[in-house]
Amino acid sequence: MALFSLVTLIRQRRVFYPIPSPNAYQEFLEAAAFLPTQAPEDSSQEALEALVSGSTQAYALVKSGLNKACSVPIETSKRWYGQHIGQELRARAESMKKS
Repeated sequence: MALFSLVTLIRQRRVFYPIPSPNAYQEFLEAAAFLPTQAPEDSSQEALEALVSGSTQAYALVKSGLNKACSVPIETSKRWYGQHIGQELRARAESMKKS
């Protein structure tokens, strides 16, 4: 019984991972907001060049972010997962509406 209680406590413990400061993750999120919602039809060099040339603000943010440490801020807990999976599903639904 004591072992079961110990395992239960350990599994419910929230774990946080260190986040670098500054964190390039925020810049990558900002860059994504500048990209078109429609992905290129193919990944040819010409299609990718057109995507980058039409998104100079996104390109500048990504280029700046590549010189910094990057980590996605997460927490390992059911509460955090529940909050963020809903955000992901809403974001995907919105992007599908725009397509």
